[in-house]
Amino acid sequence: KCAAGTANPLSNQTSCVQCAPGSFSKDAGSEKCSLCAAGSFAGKAGSTVCSLCAPGSATNNTGSSKCASCQPGHFAKNNGSAVCDACSPGSHSDKSGATSCSACAAGSYSAKKAAVNCTLCAAGSAASAAGSTACTLCAPGTATNSTGSALCPACT
Repeated sequence: KCAAGTANPLSNQTSCVQCAPGSFSKDAGSEKCSLCAAGSFAGKAGSTVCSLCAPGSATNNTGSSKCASCQPGHFAKNNGSAVCDACSPGSHSDKSGATSCSACAAGSYSAKKAAVNCTLCAAGSAASAAGSTACTLCAPGTATNSTGSALCPACT
């Protein structure tokens, strides 16, 4: 009888074969190894279980031997992610393997999803709140001549 982590699909065999990376057999006497589901992996031959991808990584394929780190602009919050989610407009992530995205600071914005960086508001505009998706032009009677402004002060 084959041990867990090995299989023998043929009769009259004298040896069992280790399950390949990306597959497993949890029970002794298995005829075949099963592929790891999306969001999980088996990194070495002879695995008896698949491990969930850690937060900040994912795999969308069955039979994976490893999970890939999320690219900048994306994140995976939980264990076992099949895909990394894109950061929402108004947020960003500038590193690989992120478990969350950060809101753009006041005075900056990101208009599109999957932003790696936030853009500073141009002179003559401002974003007063964190997480902005656009800057607002200064109203008549107010102005700012610097980039990255959170507000447009009244003209003096």
